[in-house]
Amino acid sequence: MVKKIKTVIKRNPIKGLKNFKKWDKKRKIKTIVISVVVLIIIMRIMVGIAGRSKKKDIVIIKIPVEAAIAKTDTIREVVYITERLQALSDVNVMPPVSGWVHSLNVDIGSRVSKYQVVATINRNIVGSEYVNAIVKAPISGEVGRIHVDKGATVSPATPIMNIINYDLIKIYVNIPEKFSGRVKKGDTALIRMEAQKNEEYIGTIEKVSSMIDAMTGTFQAKIMIPNRQHRLKPGSFANIKVVLNIEKGVIIPKDALIETEGIRPYVYKSVDHKALKVYIEKGIEEDENVEIVKGIQENDIVITIGKEIVKQGSELYIANAKDLGIATEATNIKNEEKKSDKKGINKKKEQTGLKKEKPADKKEIKDQDKKKDEKKKNK
Repeated sequence: MVKKIKTVIKRNPIKGLKNFKKWDKKRKIKTIVISVVVLIIIMRIMVGIAGRSKKKDIVIIKIPVEAAIAKTDTIREVVYITERLQALSDVNVMPPVSGWVHSLNVDIGSRVSKYQVVATINRNIVGSEYVNAIVKAPISGEVGRIHVDKGATVSPATPIMNIINYDLIKIYVNIPEKFSGRVKKGDTALIRMEAQKNEEYIGTIEKVSSMIDAMTGTFQAKIMIPNRQHRLKPGSFANIKVVLNIEKGVIIPKDALIETEGIRPYVYKSVDHKALKVYIEKGIEEDENVEIVKGIQENDIVITIGKEIVKQGSELYIANAKDLGIATEATNIKNEEKKSDKKGINKKKEQTGLKKEKPADKKEIKDQDKKKDEKKKNK
């Protein structure tokens, strides 16, 4: 094109100059159009990348947490005490006379009956002959300890052994003064042992002292626990809960509470997968649970783990949603993506499944034409 214009300019300068201006104008327009198209393509690519980054940002800002569902259940107001168990009876066996131990008829762990002979004592008097003195069990029970060996010298003040009866266990507990008047005879006590964490034994308050110890600010109560199978061992420590009151209310785990000195306690609950700060009013507390009198209702979802990094309006990803039987926003998005993928697959199947129509043969076309002519003739 440029060569043609040059030749025209040589032959006819005026005409050639006009043609050159037209060509230059077309070239500029073409350049502008191409630039605009390229710019549009770049803009679309940038918008797509920005959209993808936004989606990634949404996933990143979701805070992974664990939650619990508020439920209506019974909860007990209790006093927590740790104390040692005692056998119903624990008696030292003393010899009736001085001398040396001639025989021991029982050993530790032996079951004995009241008045059963458990030992004999040789009086050890020179020049005299005496029948050995016998030692009898003062109560029925089990031999807890043997304090002397055979041949040991003893006197009426020397304990030979001790016998315990622990068909019943007793515990003397010291209860803070503020609960005075609320602990009564017949109240329930729940006992757990460190060695039997899954077992809980039920006892009953049998006696309550009306005297407050001025030194400790406590009063004493006596608890009795049936122990026919002897699973509770005298002398061992027990964790005791004296039940003061039983109520039914909305219960959540204590882990959901956020308590700061000088500020009302509050929790974060999940509403449409967003954190909502709710101030609450506590009721009874027992073990890992707390009653909520105001602020939380049954079936509300409260955050238990991760609450420290959550703020009002934070996007949440509930990690244990499956265990709670609830859906998370993330799982909903995945389901929508799966549905859209299925739709795309179905469309592809439909498109590939369409059968192409075969072109008609020449014979078929001729036969069709003959039939048309015959119809015309008949008419």
